Amino acid sequence: MKVTILGCGAYALSLSLMFYKNTKNITLWTKVEEEKESLLKTRRNEKALPGIQIPEEIKVTSNLKEAIEDTSLIVFAIPAK
Repeated sequence: MKVTILGCGAYALSLSLMFYKNTKNITLWTKVEEEKESLLKTRRNEKALPGIQIPEEIKVTSNLKEAIEDTSLIVFAIPAK
């Protein structure tokens, strides 16, 4: 089962770690290219979740089409004001 989480903030990252315990096919999506590059390079988001390592198996993309392709579940975890 593929799970796609739209967002890469604290809520999205926490959800990705919870889903990761049950399925290894997780994709995080961000619209911010710099955020994607940082997450891929460091596997951390110190601003959102200090000290938490994002497993290598969790994919990170800024391409929405790629993120939702063949997904079983889409979770919206984007900021809402």
